[in-house]
Formats: sequence, C-alpha cells, structure tokens
Amino acid sequence: MDHLVDTPINTELLMDKGIIENWLSNKEAPTDLINYKETSMLRSEYYFYSLSNELVEHFQRPYNKWKATLKRDYCSNPWVIISVIAAVALLLLIVVQAVCSVLSLA
Repeated sequence: MDHLVDTPINTELLMDKGIIENWLSNKEAPTDLINYKETSMLRSEYYFYSLSNELVEHFQRPYNKWKATLKRDYCSNPWVIISVIAAVALLLLIVVQAVCSVLSLA
C-alpha cells in the first residue's frame, strides 16, 4: 500500500473507489498511517514486489507515458475524441492545400 499512497489525494481516490475505508479522525490520518516509517518493509520483502516493479518499468517507458496522457487528456469522452479527429483532419487538409499551392506556382 505504501507504493500506492504517497499523498492524501491518493488516499481519497482509493476511498472513492471503495478500496480502503477511513475510520480514523481525519482525511490525512490514513495517509500518515500507511506511510509510517516503522511499519514499512524493505521493497523486496513484500509479495507483489515483482509485479509492482514491472508496472513501474512499464509506465516509465516514454511510449506508454505518451499513450496514457493521450487517453487521459484527449479521449476522456466522445466529444473530445471527435474534436481531436476534426482538428487532425483540418491540419492535414491545410498541409495538403499548402503543398498544392506551392506545386501550382512551380
């Protein structure tokens, strides 16, 4: 859990998804409890070490970062997808028009 929770925002996200429950005094308490240094293990001691290592390596690849950003920012709903496709199509048409104009002058 220590790898998933670094800030109170991470804790709130896990609470919203129903992964953890907060029965403590405030919203920051679960974050402090999870990140408490005395309870943390060495990174290679926990059961899912290899899986979390593979996930970190997967996300660190530039292509996967670019793909995740594209999905999060530009494919969040159908209208955004349609507008991105329209913008790309218009950009391509402008490039084609510019090339045709240059070729007609020659």
